[in-house]
Amino acid sequence: MVLLFLMTDMHFTKGFIEYRMYGERRRKQFRPGEDLRWDHGVLTWRDEKVPGGRRLRAFCETGEKAELLVALMEGKREYPHEERVFCNGFQSWTTSREYRTGERIPKLSPLGRLFSLDRYGDYHFVSPFRRGAPLYSHSWTYLRREDSFHFIGSLAEIHGYTLLLHDPPAKKFAVVRDCQGVIRRHEYPLFDLFLASGREEEVFSSFLSLQGLQGQRRTLTGWTSWYNYYNDITEEIILKNLQAFQDQNIPAQVFQIDDGYQTAVGDWFSLKDSFPRGMKYLADRIKEAGYCPGIWLAPFVCARDSEVRKKHPEWILLDSQGKPIRAGWIPPWGGSFYALDIYHEGFRKHLREVFHTVVKEWGYRVLKLDFLYAAAMVPRLGKSRGEVMAEASRFLAEISEGADILGCGVPLASCMGVFSFCRIGSDVALKWEDKLLSLVGYRERVSTINSLNSTLGRRQIAGRAFLNDPDVFVLRDSVAMNRDQRETLFLLNVLLGDVLFTSDYLEEYPPETLAFYRSLFPVRERKVSGVNFQDRLAIIDFTVGTAVYRAFANLGDTMTTVILPEDAWVLQQTAWNPSEPEVIGSLNLSPGTTRYAQRLSDKLPRIAGGAGHLFPAAFVESLKANEKDIDLTFSLDTPAELKVYLSPPEPGRYRVNGILRETEYHERGIPFIEVSP
Repeated sequence: MVLLFLMTDMHFTKGFIEYRMYGERRRKQFRPGEDLRWDHGVLTWRDEKVPGGRRLRAFCETGEKAELLVALMEGKREYPHEERVFCNGFQSWTTSREYRTGERIPKLSPLGRLFSLDRYGDYHFVSPFRRGAPLYSHSWTYLRREDSFHFIGSLAEIHGYTLLLHDPPAKKFAVVRDCQGVIRRHEYPLFDLFLASGREEEVFSSFLSLQGLQGQRRTLTGWTSWYNYYNDITEEIILKNLQAFQDQNIPAQVFQIDDGYQTAVGDWFSLKDSFPRGMKYLADRIKEAGYCPGIWLAPFVCARDSEVRKKHPEWILLDSQGKPIRAGWIPPWGGSFYALDIYHEGFRKHLREVFHTVVKEWGYRVLKLDFLYAAAMVPRLGKSRGEVMAEASRFLAEISEGADILGCGVPLASCMGVFSFCRIGSDVALKWEDKLLSLVGYRERVSTINSLNSTLGRRQIAGRAFLNDPDVFVLRDSVAMNRDQRETLFLLNVLLGDVLFTSDYLEEYPPETLAFYRSLFPVRERKVSGVNFQDRLAIIDFTVGTAVYRAFANLGDTMTTVILPEDAWVLQQTAWNPSEPEVIGSLNLSPGTTRYAQRLSDKLPRIAGGAGHLFPAAFVESLKANEKDIDLTFSLDTPAELKVYLSPPEPGRYRVNGILRETEYHERGIPFIEVSP
């Protein structure tokens, strides 16, 4: 028997293919790595060394008379108690995080199914593939012990979804290919797996490089209407928020109009009376204000009462029984809404017209495209769900008329390298958690902590597959989150995300909140070098310029104490947490709290934090000292309000940039001189 060693302590020993021929379901057993020929098909294997690991591929040829259903490889593996298992969720909104080996992914309760919550995720099709495994992941997974990663990911998701099953109690691991619906005259890539062990950066860099995905992180900032006004938007609301951004001279990039301008989802040219001058008028005003216009569409669904559904019932996607496929249930949309058939030529022509109008005639350059999972709820036309989803994503890119696409509600692997931006977590809520939706096992629930878990869990693909959109941050007071929770949402989005939007009306901000928001600008490049977890405490190491930082986020329900390493650390103040520079050795963090500290240089004088920006030390390009003379050079984009705290070797008088200054001294802090550019 051929044993394929995928990780140091795991190998596959058996597998099977299920297919349907002449209406009869059949199964063929195989041994992984061994070529096989039988009456109805051929299975061939390729196992090769690639940069960073190994690539294992299996190709199946069954001819046009057979419909593939599912393939599985299974093996044994020990799961040590201290190991953590990452499970990537089905689509953008699905919980994606590390699990302990004793945890299990919850099943959706009957109550959740009653309200059609099963339509948004994989609940309606994954059960036979999951095979009772407590933990499972889509497209890629890893097992982590401290900073050592065992990684396995699929390189061929455009041909079908891949599930990676973990069953720690049974000491089993399996890879499942959802190839239901596939009918081929030629060979089909049954498995295409990348297998590696190493450090986090190494394994992810190799995995993404093999797919040609090695972009560079950048940041997109902006405003969107949804998380303040939801469906109740008007032309007046958009314009008053635009004016607030202009009045405050906020150097954001995108101003986006979300759901609520259309009379019904699917009827994109039919506008509510509250938009009397049309969408082109607003796009023009946004451009005049110096921002890029963005707009929301849900191209693959339509509301029950929409004109599209009434006039074009032939565009509705049907199941095997000929019934319309419901894509979900949302009361403001009139209840149930339906999936549309992306292969219907009439509908494809209609979508081309919609995109041409929105981009070329109205003038919107960022398209937030939502509820995209609906395109591939069933396999069809000889294609698997994964193939349909990949083709749907590429069709959107084809008709986008050069506009940037922000994908949402979409399986991530289906749009890697296709969309400019993609949501990587659930919608943020105006509270920390929705306990009821959590209890029913709804993994796509609107929830701030759910969103943050996925922001942390999918951090490794940021700026590579696309720019990660962690969803908005909310700083305004009129929400059911305390200040610590709102600050945590803001800081983790900034550290780990690439798309940084808010929905707040800036005129409602008190001065300290406006200062806190403004301290994001100008945006500086953040490089995360590592994320570690101690239970529900996330520890994030990152650099901004030459400044070295460590952030601590308490995402648990109890107070926790953090002991910092022996290096000298100074707590970084913000407009919401002002403080004098103070060298610290520990932090007490209440639930939902995040704080971050700058590591101080061993060489004196040194920069010990500052104020006026989230990362003030990053604006100091050089520091030169000669006894009592000290010269600082700041970068050209340094904000005028920036202050840095210069910590000299000892208290006394120093000439700083030609001006004689004397150290200040805080009784709990360190001697310092406050310096501005």
